[in-house]
Amino acid sequence: MMENFNHISNKVYKNLFTTKAYDELKQKSYRDTTLENAMLFNRDALFYVEFVHAVKFGDIGRVVNVLKVWMVMMQSKRMVPKYADAIFKTLGCVASYPEELSLLISWGGLMASRRLTCYKSIRTFGQRSSIMPKAAIGAGHVQQAFNISSLGTSHTVPNISKEVQILTEALEEYKIQEYIIERPTNEYIDPRRDLLGEGSQYPNSHGAYHTFCLDQRTPVNLGIVEPTVANGTSQEDEDE
Repeated sequence: MMENFNHISNKVYKNLFTTKAYDELKQKSYRDTTLENAMLFNRDALFYVEFVHAVKFGDIGRVVNVLKVWMVMMQSKRMVPKYADAIFKTLGCVASYPEELSLLISWGGLMASRRLTCYKSIRTFGQRSSIMPKAAIGAGHVQQAFNISSLGTSHTVPNISKEVQILTEALEEYKIQEYIIERPTNEYIDPRRDLLGEGSQYPNSHGAYHTFCLDQRTPVNLGIVEPTVANGTSQEDEDE
C-alpha cells in the first residue's frame, strides 16, 4: 500500500511540480495557460512550505537550500535585487561559520522559534480577548447561515475526509491540473512569469557581467598636464 502511495506521489510531483514538466508543457502546440500557472504555483508553494517547516524545526540546512533558490528567483526582472544581495551575503556568512557555530545557530533557531510562538500567543491574548464578543456574534451568524448547531464543532474541527472529497470533486470538475486542449477559460488567463527561469538567466546577462566583472583598469600617473582652452589651443597661444 505504501509503495503504491509513494509511486503515485512521485509521479504527481514529476508531472505537476517540477520546472522540467513546466518547460515541456510550454513546448506543446497549444498553450494551456491555466495548467501552466497551476504548475508554477505548485512548484513555488512547495518551496514556501519547505521553508516554513525548516524554520519551525530549526533545520538550518533546509533553510539554506530554500534560500539558494529564492536568491536566484529574486534576480528576475522587475524584482528587488537587494533581496538577492542580502540572501547572497547571508549564505556567504553561514558557509564561513565553523561547524560548532552552525550547530549552535541551528539549535538557537529552534529554541527562538518556540519562544517566539509562546510570546506571540501571550502578547495577542489581550487583543483577542477584546474582540471575543464580536467574534461570538459573528460565529452566531455563520452557524445560522450554514445550519450549524450552537453546540457543534464541525466549523472548528472540519472533517478531513470531507475536505479531501470537496477538493477531489473540484479537481475532477474543473481539471485545472490536467492538460486540456482548447480550454475555454484560457482566453481570459494570461501566463504568469517563471521567476526561477528568469532569474537563472541573469548570470549570463550584460548587467551581471558589468556588476561582478573585476575591473582590470590600472591608473597611470601622467604627470602635470598643461592646461588647455576649449578650442584645443594652449594657454600660451591664448596669451599671445
